[in-house]
Amino acid sequence: MTLSTHALTGAIIVSLLPNEPVVGLTVAFLSHFVLDMIPHRDYELLSLNQEAAKRGVVEMAWGRAFIWDLGRIGGDALLGLVLAVGLGFFLDGQWPLLLLGGALAGMLPDFLQFWHGLSRWRILDGLQRFHATIHTKIRLKNNLFLGVISQVGLVILLWMTRLWLS
Repeated sequence: MTLSTHALTGAIIVSLLPNEPVVGLTVAFLSHFVLDMIPHRDYELLSLNQEAAKRGVVEMAWGRAFIWDLGRIGGDALLGLVLAVGLGFFLDGQWPLLLLGGALAGMLPDFLQFWHGLSRWRILDGLQRFHATIHTKIRLKNNLFLGVISQVGLVILLWMTRLWLS
């Protein structure tokens, strides 16, 4: 899933639990792994060592491709954060900070995965193995339309469910 999808999902989750922010943030974090179990389309990281990735290891090569990847990842994350905070305009009494926290919690596993690849921080080894194991092996990389529509549809479904529950 893209970071924007994870961010919006996390924000919607915390909006359902405004009086239980710790529970909401925890569920937003865990939602990342549930979403990654669903077949989806990711954008390809040009600086990622594909052979290492097949073993569940994130290795990035420095250079022009890495800068390009950082721009795409940053743009995706920023879009997700802006849209998540923008949800607050449609929700009475929802604090933008809570929605921002939910969005960040929803994206956090990917940032930890990225940090693990750069730092080789041993404390993150278990989380990295879990993340790689739980992630779907079915990719929609040959179908851009289905890959995009499925994620947009998922967010719309979550949003409609949120509205129905409130």
